[in-house]
Amino acid sequence: MHRIQNKIREIPGWGIDSCSPQEKEGMERAATERKQQNHWERPQQQIQMVEVLKSMERPALPTVFGQESPPWGMNGALRRYAFEFSESRYRHWLLLLASDRIGSLEKLANEALNGKFPNLLKEYGAAALWKHDRKRFLAGTIIRIAALSVAVAAIRQLIRRK
Repeated sequence: MHRIQNKIREIPGWGIDSCSPQEKEGMERAATERKQQNHWERPQQQIQMVEVLKSMERPALPTVFGQESPPWGMNGALRRYAFEFSESRYRHWLLLLASDRIGSLEKLANEALNGKFPNLLKEYGAAALWKHDRKRFLAGTIIRIAALSVAVAAIRQLIRRK
C-alpha cells in the first residue's frame, strides 16, 4: 500500500490543492498552453441522406455519422421509441437491445422471402457447441423450445379471443 501511495504522488498534478499558489498558477498556465497547442478545425458537416436517430441529450447531429442502415420495419419503430427516452434510463438501452434482436429476426425473414436460406446452425456456432460443450447446447435448445412454445401458445390465445 505504501508503494502505491508513493507512486500516486509522482503523478504530475497530483495534490495540486496542497501546493503553493505560484506552483498552482504554473500548472494551470501549462494546461492552458497545451489546450491552445491542440487546436483543430471542425470537419465539414456530413450531409444527411437518410433518417438518423439522435439522442435527446444532444439535439444536433454529430459532424460524422453512419447512414448505411437507416431504421426500418418494427426494428426501426422500436428504435425511434427508444430515442424518446434519455440515455440515462434503462428503458432506452433495453429497447435498443430488443430492437437489435428484432432486427436480426427481420433480416432472417427478409432473406428467406428472397430465397436465401441461411445455415443458422453453422452461423450461430451450433456445430462447434455440440462438439465442445454438449450440456450447454442441450440447455440452450431446451430453453429455446420452451420460449417458442410459450410464444406460440400466447399467439394462439390472442387469435382465439378475436
